Order: sequence, then C-alpha cells, then structure tokens
Amino acid sequence: MYHSMREIIDYAMTHNTTFAEMMIREEMDLKGISRDEVRALMKQNLDVMREALEKGLSGEGVKSVTSYTGQDAVKLDRYNEHYHALSGHDMVEALKGAISTNEVNAAMGIICATPTAGSSGTIPGILFKLEKTHGLTQAQMIDFLFAAALCGKIIANNASVAGAIGGCQAEVGSASAIAAAQQLRYLVEHLKKVVMRWL
Repeated sequence: MYHSMREIIDYAMTHNTTFAEMMIREEMDLKGISRDEVRALMKQNLDVMREALEKGLSGEGVKSVTSYTGQDAVKLDRYNEHYHALSGHDMVEALKGAISTNEVNAAMGIICATPTAGSSGTIPGILFKLEKTHGLTQAQMIDFLFAAALCGKIIANNASVAGAIGGCQAEVGSASAIAAAQQLRYLVEHLKKVVMRWL
C-alpha cells in the first residue's frame, strides 16, 4: 500500500520498476490471482473504453435520455476534418474522444469510471489519442491504465475524486492530472529517442 507520490517514486527508483508493475503486483496480492489474470481484467476495462468512445462517434452520435445533451463529439469530429482549431488538431482529437465517452455515459451507456463516471472521458480521450500519435501497443495501453490507477489511488486516498465532495476538480481535475502524468512519460521517452539521434 502506497500513501504518497513521493513514496511511489522512491520505490520505483530504488527497485528499478514502473508504476504499472507496482500496481499489477498490488492487484495480484490483493485478489490472489496471477499476473495474466490481472492484465486480462484491465484489458476488459480498455475494451469498454474503446467501445464507448467509438459508439459516441458513430453515425450521428448519441443523445442523453432527456435529449438535452449529445452528438457534440460527432460535430467536433466533422469540424476537425475541415477546419483548424486554435488549440490545434491533436487537442481536438483528444477532446472529441473525451466528449464521446461522456456522451455515452449521459445516454446511460456502458463506460469505465476513470476515476468516476463524470470524468469517464478524460483518460480514454488522451489514451486513444496517444495510441494514434505514438503507435501504442495494447500492452502499453494496459500499462498506461495500471500506472494511471496507481496515481488515482493516491489521489482518492489523500483527497477525493468525488464531485459531491470536491466539485468538478475532484473528478475531471484528478483524471486530467492522472492522464497528464502518463502523457509526460511518453513525451520523455520521445525526447530520449530524439537526443540519442543527435549524439
């Protein structure tokens, strides 16, 4: 059981391991199941995220039960094909994935709470964008989710991920911080490759 990010970082550096591996081992111990079984469970989460994202972007999109919200992900997708947003193509790509997932949630569809239903689009939006831009394998995406889970666990145990307690920042703010930390890792890896080519 880890209680702070400092503790996680120190352990990872001392034992030359990754956040993902630390979370996998914790799950193995907690559930009494094998590594393959733990990874298979996380793959199910990844599959749910992908299906929700794709559902929200298919056809005309989805609407909430009340029909007051929905179909904005499809509009963003079409806009991104023909126009150049101020924030750039990549940002809108991630955003449409996030909104797509949130719209599926509002339409009472199946989503993966990351860390809550209200913030269910943030991590998939970024993760599936990284899959496109960095060519992530399924194994890397699963590792991303394990590392994100470990970071999320620290936030949940020290503060809150519940909107009812901490407002939107508790939900979307936590999800954004978790996803940003994972994205930074891929940026560092990319920079290492660039530097190695210069040397």
